[in-house]
Amino acid sequence: RVDADAAGSWLTNWHPAGGKLHYLRTGSRALVEFDLATRQKKTLPLSIPPLSSPRTLMEGDMLMHALRDGRLRIGRWNPATGVWKAIETGPEPVGFPSISPDGKWITAERMSDAATHLVVFPVEGGRPAQLTSGSELSWPHSWAPD
Repeated sequence: RVDADAAGSWLTNWHPAGGKLHYLRTGSRALVEFDLATRQKKTLPLSIPPLSSPRTLMEGDMLMHALRDGRLRIGRWNPATGVWKAIETGPEPVGFPSISPDGKWITAERMSDAATHLVVFPVEGGRPAQLTSGSELSWPHSWAPD
């Protein structure tokens, strides 16, 4: 086992530059960063409890789906400063973000009209554009590597 403390962890993801794994410990309000080369761990206290897996952006911020001001929101959270900033501006709740392989786009699920729709918006933020319609489910969703 690479990290014995990772047992009971959830919401894992790789840093986009490679070599580091981020995960949440069950029952914890902290994100653990594990460096594969050095086998060192760093604990990053979470000022906001995420509702889905925090995704590391190349700049070091975490893309996070969280409950803010009574709404489901997607935002950028900086582990060093604890600052959280909403990056989607749509009126409906959105969640479960997925970053494109080039790091420029985010897909997410929008809950509206008693259905879940797939939306896309730039990683810098903005109003999500809806990609699907109807009553079918749009999840799970993912990006192709090309």
